[in-house]
Amino acid sequence: MSDHWSQRHRDASWDTTDTVAVGYYRNAWMKRSAEEADDFSALTHFFDLINRPEYTLEEVASLLDAEAVLKMTAVLGFVADWDIFTQSRGKNAYFYRRPDDGRFQWLQWDSDLAFGSRHYRNFYGGSEAFVRWVEHPDNMDLLRRYLKTLVELTEGKDSRVEAWMHQESSHFSECQINAPFYRSFFQSRKQEVDVIAD
Repeated sequence: MSDHWSQRHRDASWDTTDTVAVGYYRNAWMKRSAEEADDFSALTHFFDLINRPEYTLEEVASLLDAEAVLKMTAVLGFVADWDIFTQSRGKNAYFYRRPDDGRFQWLQWDSDLAFGSRHYRNFYGGSEAFVRWVEHPDNMDLLRRYLKTLVELTEGKDSRVEAWMHQESSHFSECQINAPFYRSFFQSRKQEVDVIAD
């Protein structure tokens, strides 16, 4: 961080070897509430756990809402929103710690790069610790189930896509929609979900 508040881009990550280096967390995991407390202990406790060579899903579940995280991972992966933490960039999501149970989940924002490519076949990615957690067999089963649900919700729903494109283009003259791309997008994703589901 420079004196002019500019900074070199650095993706936030679950990977860490030094959870006592609070300066890193102040920058890569900037707090958006209770900043004056300067307390990153809940976050560093989670990182200590998720970077162990071995942990149980029950241990992680005390700190992380797996269902909420995997639902967001499935949706953002399904729409090929590559510019987000659950894909290939450590950004564009808040790692929210709920006040009622103290567990973390993602709150997504900034999906301007969704539908970026119908050939984007990855449904998750990013830091090693995140990928390792997703690829735990129980988590992968849940992710596959969520992806199949998204296929069911979009399969054969061409009229909804057509209605959306019509409304967008008829109300905003500057809106130029690549209609063939969207018409084929969900069919393409269905085929790619079928591959990951096998």
